[in-house]
Order: sequence, then C-alpha cells, then structure tokens
Amino acid sequence: MFKNGFNIPVIKHLTHKSGNFIFSCECDELVINPLMVEFNTLYESIKKLPVLPSLFAKLETDLIRSSIFGTAAIEGNPLSEEEVRDILNEEDENEVEDNNKNIEVEFRSRAQFEIRNLKVLYSLLGKHEVANPQSLLFEEFIKTTHSIVTTNIDYHHNSPGIYRNEVVEVGDKNHGGVYKPPKTLDDIKTLMGIFIEWINSPEMLEVDHSLKAALAHYHLAMIHPFQDGNGRTARFVEASLLKVGGASLVAPMMSNFYYRNIDEYFISFSKSRKAKDMTPFLQFYYRGLIESLEEVQDKVVGVLNVLLFKDYMSSARKNKHITSRQHDLVLQLIETKKEFSLRSLYADPVFKPLYVSVAESTSRRDIKKLVGLKVIKEIAPKQYGINWEWLKSL
Repeated sequence: MFKNGFNIPVIKHLTHKSGNFIFSCECDELVINPLMVEFNTLYESIKKLPVLPSLFAKLETDLIRSSIFGTAAIEGNPLSEEEVRDILNEEDENEVEDNNKNIEVEFRSRAQFEIRNLKVLYSLLGKHEVANPQSLLFEEFIKTTHSIVTTNIDYHHNSPGIYRNEVVEVGDKNHGGVYKPPKTLDDIKTLMGIFIEWINSPEMLEVDHSLKAALAHYHLAMIHPFQDGNGRTARFVEASLLKVGGASLVAPMMSNFYYRNIDEYFISFSKSRKAKDMTPFLQFYYRGLIESLEEVQDKVVGVLNVLLFKDYMSSARKNKHITSRQHDLVLQLIETKKEFSLRSLYADPVFKPLYVSVAESTSRRDIKKLVGLKVIKEIAPKQYGINWEWLKSL
C-alpha cells in the first residue's frame, strides 16, 4: 500500500475477470485543494448566519424534496417535480388501482414506487439515522440503502440489498463511453470488503468530510455492486457522509445539481475513470457543493431580509410614520413578489381590498410616501416594487 493525493492510501486489487481495481484519490491537489478551501470557507460563513429552527426545517424539507426529484430523474423517472411533490405529500402509500391495466399505468406505478421508496430513505437522512459521529461507513448500511431504494419494484434480475451475479454495462458513447464494472459476484464481494476497509481507514478519518463523501460516491459507483439502483444508492451514501460531517443543508442538494448537469455528471465520471485521475470528477463535485452553498446562502439571506423588512415596517406603523394601509401594501408586495402601478391598486385582487374605497389622490400619496422612505422604488415608468437594496443602507 502507498499513498497519493491528500495522503490517502492506494489499494490495488486484481480481480478474476476485470483486471486491476484501484482505490485511490489520484488527482491534482493544486486544482482541488483551493476548491475544497472555498467550500469550507463559504460553509463556515453560512453557519454564522442566524438561521431560526423553523427556517432550517423548511429549507431542509424543500431541499430533500428537490433531491428526491433529482436523484430519481437521473435514472429516467418520468414524473415531473410537481407530481413528485404530490407523492411526497401523501399521507399513505395507496397503490395505483389496476396496475396491470396497461403498460403506461404499470410504468407510472413503478415511477411512483421509486419516489415513495426515496421518501422513506431520505426521511432517515432527516432524522440523522443513517450515520454515526465517527463518519464510518458500513456494508450493511449500503445494502439497506439499496434495499429501500428498490423494494417493491420489479427491476430486471435485481434483488433488493443483494449483490448482482451477472455482467452489466454502464453508460453510453455520448457520455464518455461504455464502462463494464467488475463482473463476478466473488469480485464484487471482495471489492466491497476492501472498499469498506479503505473508506474507514485511519487516514480516511482525517480527510475532509466533503472529500470522503465524493470518494465514497465515486468508488461505489465504479464497483456498481447491484443489478439496479446503484446511482441512487451511491448518491445517498454521499449525502449521508456530508450530513454527518455537518453539511446538513447542502447534503441533499447535490442530487439536484447532478440532474441539472446530467451530461457533465456522467462525462466527469468517464474522464476520471479513463485517466485514472479523479480531478475531473472532483472539480465537478466541488463546483456543485459551492453552487449549492451559494444557493443556500441566497435563500437564508433572502428570508432574513424579509424578516428585517417586516420588522422595520411594523416599527414604522407603531411609531405612526406610516399608515396601516401603507404597511399592509408593503407586506403584500413582500409576500407576493409582485410589482404594481396606480391602476393595479384598484384592479389587482391582491391590492384591491386595500384601495377599493380610497381616493386616487390618497393612493398617490401612499406611493410617494413609500418611495420617499425608500422601501419601494420605481422599477419601470409608473411601475413600483420592493426596494431590497434599501436594506444595505441600514
């Protein structure tokens, strides 16, 4: 055994039918390390934001919903994000009536089961039941993950939680070529044992949690131990390791990033596999982490801005700097994210209840007053909206 990138052990195993399989982190540290530093710096800055528990819970719920949609869509699930949301909001798991009615109904039923299975799986991520404080990864956990992902779904020759015993091919020529993972059950069992030993090695316990999560995702996908559901399993393992490392909000976001960039996702895998160099995949992965954190930051700052705006408006009304109607108009603008004109104050159902009995001259004074306070601004000629830049002057 020797070590390469980030002082991570390299293990080479000669399989029976597929040549050498290598566990390593061969990469260009001069490229990857700055990305890792950028991720961790941004992560630490977001941790310092005053996130209320209720906001955290809502963000996590929304992000997990998007993650379930993304990780399923990567594998060809045809349901829209709205349909996925409806399934996730179901109280129970009633099966589609008459599943054998026709092929389309069968296909949709399978798609629905895929989402329901992922709902069960990601509820475990939300309850912190998928990992441990030492960030260890266990083979039984991987098998259980796969079992949840594929239970009640008739994939060709797939058995939930059971390693495959036949040859498979992964990928296509449009995404970096076809990959033939280890072929025999004996090789898969041996490689999974080595993988668990490697990912839990003392050196790995010292590795940055974000890097360890990426390495687990990549190598598990390369072994491809199951007949179906390998991608969803590997992405959930990645998410669980990110979460136990403290990146609670970003953990479920990566699946959606992979889906939005699905071609690059597969191509980065292929490039790293062919070059025996993880730089392409890790570059792509850290770009996803950083973009995801920036999205979280924007969401959190946006909510904090709303709270600050509302607090200011409430104080202004209490101190009689503005009227109740002016206060309510601004709140409607914040909640609906709408713009308005003088005419829409009387025509738009959102604003009409506030102004139906108000003279036009009074409406004009309201607009002039709020513009003067800089809480609204003219977006276009005679068209007004919230002036979010005003917060920077506080």
